[in-house]
Amino acid sequence: MTEHSNESAVRELAAYLQKRSQKIDKIFLFSSQATKKLLEKADMTTVDFFKRRIIEFVPAENIITVDYDESKSMNEALSDIGEMGKSILDEAEKTKKTQREKGAASHITIHADMTGGMRNASMMMLGIMRLLNFSGLQMGRILYSNWELNRDVNYVEDSQDVYRFFDLVAGATEFAKYGSVEKLADYYNIDVLEQKPYTDECNLNRELYELVNAMGYFAQSIKLCRYGELEDACALLAEKIQAFTNLAPQNYDANDKLFATLLPTIEESYKTILSAHDDLDIIAWCVKQGYLQQAMTLYTERVPEFIAKHGFYTLDAETAKEINHKVKKKEDISAANYLLCIWGNNLDQRGDIQVYFKQELRKPLALLKQWKTVDDAEVEQQLELLQQDIDKHDFFITFDKDDFKKALNEIKQIIAGKIAYKDIIGNSDGLAGLLKRFLTMDEEEGAWRNVDLTQHIPNSKKLKSLFNQMLNSSKEEQLYRLFNIDKLPYKQFSRGYLLQCGMKYGKITSNLCDDAALVDIINSYTIIRMARNSSNHARHEKGDSPREIEEKILSGICELRKQAAYLKSKQEVKA
Repeated sequence: MTEHSNESAVRELAAYLQKRSQKIDKIFLFSSQATKKLLEKADMTTVDFFKRRIIEFVPAENIITVDYDESKSMNEALSDIGEMGKSILDEAEKTKKTQREKGAASHITIHADMTGGMRNASMMMLGIMRLLNFSGLQMGRILYSNWELNRDVNYVEDSQDVYRFFDLVAGATEFAKYGSVEKLADYYNIDVLEQKPYTDECNLNRELYELVNAMGYFAQSIKLCRYGELEDACALLAEKIQAFTNLAPQNYDANDKLFATLLPTIEESYKTILSAHDDLDIIAWCVKQGYLQQAMTLYTERVPEFIAKHGFYTLDAETAKEINHKVKKKEDISAANYLLCIWGNNLDQRGDIQVYFKQELRKPLALLKQWKTVDDAEVEQQLELLQQDIDKHDFFITFDKDDFKKALNEIKQIIAGKIAYKDIIGNSDGLAGLLKRFLTMDEEEGAWRNVDLTQHIPNSKKLKSLFNQMLNSSKEEQLYRLFNIDKLPYKQFSRGYLLQCGMKYGKITSNLCDDAALVDIINSYTIIRMARNSSNHARHEKGDSPREIEEKILSGICELRKQAAYLKSKQEVKA
């Protein structure tokens, strides 16, 4: 019988390992349906013949076969790839366990033979190698038997560099999409953390070595989110990309040629920050690349500077002097940040507002209690006085008189039998809104909007009972919720409120189209700053989703650009 098999790669690998006092421990092989057929004039199959040829290197029990049906499509073959990968990983885990029990380091290297096989063998082998590499096994030699009939010398090639090209592409993709340089640094064997200067021992052209190092410096800077370093890193990256691009193609080595094909995609991904840019460009780029934490941090730290630089506001001399004096003592905060984040607490009148609520909001409650006798003229007069008080104190509060009058009118008509209670309980305003807010006094604000009154009010008798309970049980400190007061000065909008107070006393002047435009920008900024603080301090409370925060940042940037353009147009008109 005259037969041949492709065990030459196994022999080459065995000889290579023997020189290093190592050996092949196990062999895993794909066995197609064709290899299971009996050979002509023999009582063995092709796979049996192959095993017999390599048994001198590996015991029979350590030759593990995974069946493969070559009639399957490539997509269907994925299950066979998974099965081979699982078999190897299972055996690898057993070996690691044995090594650990012996106190030895659990280090496993996988070698591959890409020779021969079915039409899609190379694709399947690549799939398995990537899977195993991802699972933590180290890839060793990747062999191919380069054999031709009638050629005097045939040889086994190590095609590891071809396989590693996939690592180069993965590294370039990783940097383009996520600003990470780990895979590229591994591929070129560069310690980017050390940022060592170029030497002849680097085995790369200077331009490529320094470019990868610049990419590493940028990756470190974006992770740590140090603004000064990040600006330096952007400039250095642009400089080194230009230096590599200026390298004459005839001076390219193989590494340069491969990287040159990938560089345009990286440049496209980074074009916003490689050319002339400002802080908002960097923030928007961070959002696009998925660096949300960095985007929030930069927005928090740099937007106050952008607002000040573009003249969104003017401070009076006394306030500017006060703030400059404060920041000199603190040293770790700019005047612009101090204004938006700290200044103005002495102007805070929110305590007065709470007292005001307790006193003044008794008036509409008293009107409700007199629903049987009070006439429309008296209601209108009392509400007008209430609104005048609100305006006089300038607390930036709104009271919906029409909604209140609707509630009062509806209870009168229901009691008089002019309308059915079922006609109003599906509403969100008037009497229905009052009752919903009363039922959710101890819940989160806004919870009342989701209340289904039909579950609480089965008949008109229950409605009257609930209405009376509301009149007699509402606490003074909760009346602002009952009457749906727009209590802007509370919670996350407090910075905008304090700036409004500053405008009221002439300490700050908005240079935008009106005061409200500046307040809205500061309120939007405060929301993002609070989200950043909540994240940085690992607070327990839930907040906006990443997508919602991204949208708020991009929306904020859009508004900042719009207002900056408005101010620029004003200056051009004056000129």
